[in-house]
Amino acid sequence: MDKPDLHKLLEKFTHNLEALRAALPLTMGIAAGALKAAVDDHLKFLEENGTLQEETENFKRFKLAPEHYRKASKLKRRHTRMKTAIELLPRKFLVSFVSEYDAFFGRVLKAIFYLRPDILNSSEKQMTFGDLSRMSSIEAAREFIVEKEVESILRKSHADQFAWLESNLGIPFRKGLDSWPQFIELTERRNLFVHCDGEVSNQYLSICKQHAVIFEAEPKVGACLDAGRKYLDVSFRCLYEIGAKLINVIWRKLLEEERDRADGSLIHFTFELIVDEEYEIAKRLLEFSTETLKKHSSEINRRIFIINRAQVYKWIGEEEKCKTILASEDWSACGEEFKICVAVLEDDFESAAKKMVAIGSNGPVKEQDYKQWPVFRKFRENQFFKDAFEETFGYPPTNIEEVEKKKEVQEEEAGSDPSENSTVH
Repeated sequence: MDKPDLHKLLEKFTHNLEALRAALPLTMGIAAGALKAAVDDHLKFLEENGTLQEETENFKRFKLAPEHYRKASKLKRRHTRMKTAIELLPRKFLVSFVSEYDAFFGRVLKAIFYLRPDILNSSEKQMTFGDLSRMSSIEAAREFIVEKEVESILRKSHADQFAWLESNLGIPFRKGLDSWPQFIELTERRNLFVHCDGEVSNQYLSICKQHAVIFEAEPKVGACLDAGRKYLDVSFRCLYEIGAKLINVIWRKLLEEERDRADGSLIHFTFELIVDEEYEIAKRLLEFSTETLKKHSSEINRRIFIINRAQVYKWIGEEEKCKTILASEDWSACGEEFKICVAVLEDDFESAAKKMVAIGSNGPVKEQDYKQWPVFRKFRENQFFKDAFEETFGYPPTNIEEVEKKKEVQEEEAGSDPSENSTVH
């Protein structure tokens, strides 16, 4: 096994989770269209071949001749199947969300065993002589034991899995993790969907109570749970948050020498969340990056987290919280790329424009940064920005796309790489 890339582990998990979430409205829309078609076909057949006996606002009763029974029954089954499919699909998406998390957690366990092989020394997994005789090397035998250990841990409850991590790595993962009760409830609800057709059990209620789950209205034993769109959105955010925090805590614990890469990875994910306007997840992860994580690879990375945290509060309408976060830091000794971000977050666009001109066309903030960074969203709409941009780059911002296309063609012809790495987002 090659050395695990923790950034790619998290990237694969979040990508799959986001893909499932994106597929939900499309799938539900297709199912809704199929249901409407089935209802229309059923009703049309009844109207053409039957006699209306009774009608209310939401109900029609028809009398059919015997020769039409089979066809009507077939159309009704199609209709009711599609109705049931629409009821089942959200459940299946929740099951898929948790399945992606479980697969991710299994990969995380393998990474831990690679980075901490001493944990395997206490493993009680055994190999038969037949198993051993089929092994081509000690490494193959080790892989066999790892697979068995991972399978064993994955069969535990999600709470016991975290207990295993805490015991073997000496990290209190659940301490201060506000989303823990939510995580337990959604994984237990998944179990109900898989094993009990969604019916609430005593075990479900007992586990939820044990982990301080708070219900708006506590369900009764035997009640049937669902998973509406709002619930699935909340579950998506919870699993994303748990996965990202899990990776970052393990990364910093087991690979201290990669703290700069770990910071860069967390900056990447939180920046993409802000771009996608997933502010709730971004807020939780940026609070984690500034309040929970006490050591950063550099002062620059720490301040990037602070800037991005402040802008999240700005975009969700909590201007005072944004200002409080910015005011808690001394920005006077920072680079101009930080100062201009502070200025635009404080809506001081005149000052920001002056800083833009001072930074110039070859400074730490590039043309595409002014165009793409969400921190400049409101600034881009202001005349100060438009004037400063033209003074800095020689053309008005309305021509950005045209100029960018010309540059891309020139770079392609020259065989150059147009990508740029930026620090402040």
